[in-house]
Amino acid sequence: MARIDERVAATDSPNANTAVRRLGFWSAVLTAVLPAAFFAVGIATPVRSISYPYAASFVPNDYLWMYPAFLLAPTFVVLVACIHSYAADDREVFSQIALSFAVVYAAVITTDYFIQWTVVEPSILSGETAGLALFTSTTLTGSSLVSKVSRTS
Repeated sequence: MARIDERVAATDSPNANTAVRRLGFWSAVLTAVLPAAFFAVGIATPVRSISYPYAASFVPNDYLWMYPAFLLAPTFVVLVACIHSYAADDREVFSQIALSFAVVYAAVITTDYFIQWTVVEPSILSGETAGLALFTSTTLTGSSLVSKVSRTS
């Protein structure tokens, strides 16, 4: 019971509401700006359909779109957490579900992009390309890995 009282007291504080509103506003702004940034960078640096030995000269540019995409994941989690803090009691379960999915999304995406930056990009640049096809965001022909998997199954 004391925990519920603490929660009510914390949400009744005008400073707490102001801080959550401000954090929610700026995370919403970043959640809108970051996808626009990685879309623009992605359009400006298209994936090339070339083989790995020649890909090394393009790799840093091909991975530029991942930086704003990587930052989007934690920003989105913060936004959903702020929304959850304002959810009405009868709808709080839905915002909790959304927050859970946002955390899973952030974990998967940040892990994927971390592997891309720390394994794939350095391996391509050093010419060590054996076994990388599963980890790259594109295959040797430039098609997405998802479409390749869906064609083989």
